[in-house]
Amino acid sequence: MIGCKRMSSKLFEQAHRDECIRAVAGSIGALFNEDLAKACIRLAMLTLLSEKLSPRESGIVIAGYGEKEFFPSLVEYGTDGLVGNRLKVIKKGEVDVSREQPSCIRAFAQSDMVQRFMNGCDSALFESLIYGFHDVLKAGVFSVLDSEGVWEGVSEGEKLAKSAAIETRIQEALQAFVSDCESHLDTNYSQPIIQMIGLLPKEELAGLAESLVSLTSLKRRVSAEQETVGGPIDVALISKRDGVVWIKRKHYFDAELNHHFFKNYFDASMEA
Repeated sequence: MIGCKRMSSKLFEQAHRDECIRAVAGSIGALFNEDLAKACIRLAMLTLLSEKLSPRESGIVIAGYGEKEFFPSLVEYGTDGLVGNRLKVIKKGEVDVSREQPSCIRAFAQSDMVQRFMNGCDSALFESLIYGFHDVLKAGVFSVLDSEGVWEGVSEGEKLAKSAAIETRIQEALQAFVSDCESHLDTNYSQPIIQMIGLLPKEELAGLAESLVSLTSLKRRVSAEQETVGGPIDVALISKRDGVVWIKRKHYFDAELNHHFFKNYFDASMEA
């Protein structure tokens, strides 16, 4: 895997100049010129080589232990296709479990139901409430100022300046409100769950992971949203001593009717 930022602007222009010009010229026709071509090529380069991924991104998560690690680690990468002949790979985050951070829950791709479970509130709903609170607060403040005649005799320039100052104070109040809400959710919802996870036995951790995926699948199935999560769920447990252990694994055949397959597989593994 190669990060796409290694490609220079000169190499990018050599590789993709013709495609960019055709795309822009086909859209604006006679308005196209050389200066616009250079600007479009630069815009395309900045977009493709930036760390922002498109809605069609995919990704990979690597979790486990190093040879000398006593605690597990996790790293997440996002991928977004090829830029030229280079794979666009962005490191999106990592987690190192330690004595200071004994446990964590991370959701990938469709994470909304896990966030509800962890935070006690849907992130989209929380954001909508914040925007709504801002609009109501702003409208209320200016309504009081108008009703009290505060703007009488005030010049238009001075009114704009004071309105900007009031807007700044509203933003500061809103940020304090959001901070208090996030602190409350973290203290009363997220942290108690994280603390309990550190005490759960391994088999219950596997069951919790499967339940969170099943919850996401159920939500997609009973709503009008696209059913992007569903079907049989594979569950594996990684520990320092036992390595990777499959707790639940789907097969393309009924395991109860094919005992000989597992016997042959086990015998072949022993011989190897």
